[in-house]
Amino acid sequence: MAELEVGIAVLKEKHQLAEMESNLIGRVIVGVAVLVSMISSAVESYILAFIFVSLLMFLLMKSFRKGLLAFIPNIIPIIFTLGMMGWIGMPLNILTSLLGCIIIGISVDDTIHFMHHYKDGLAKYDSSEKAIFNSLEMSGRAITFTSIVLIGSFLVYAFDVFETSYQFGTLLSFAIFIALFANLMLAPVLLTLFWKK
Repeated sequence: MAELEVGIAVLKEKHQLAEMESNLIGRVIVGVAVLVSMISSAVESYILAFIFVSLLMFLLMKSFRKGLLAFIPNIIPIIFTLGMMGWIGMPLNILTSLLGCIIIGISVDDTIHFMHHYKDGLAKYDSSEKAIFNSLEMSGRAITFTSIVLIGSFLVYAFDVFETSYQFGTLLSFAIFIALFANLMLAPVLLTLFWKK
């Protein structure tokens, strides 16, 4: 849009029409304005979600380091999903711009359950490995079943005739799968390495 405005200014100057008022109108202009607004809104909401979740994790874990450990599995699904969008050339639209906040909400829920049971396991057992098994036993099945139900629910949109709904459902299902993997595979490794008894 800035290039159009510069072009109009050059034409006005060339034809001595400086006092003439001009406005950019039409579907393309409105579409560009909506897209710019949507992208800036998505970026703002991602930043706010990251800040809020980070603070929540630090408070729940009562430690900056442990909160950071809890944050890592929650950022992975967003990175993978946005990367997948770029890789397959899927555009940002009204529904896909909401993905980040939804993903982080689902992933944080799984992480809190897993870390809570890990913390209990550390108090009960003499090693972090036993605490991991305790956490997997206490929360792993519930996290897995919940994720499978959510994936199945959102995959229904894969059969939708509306492209935006299809994109939203398939990307969110992919993100929930990555969140499941991050919480049940990556989190135990991080906890074993960096949060010992």
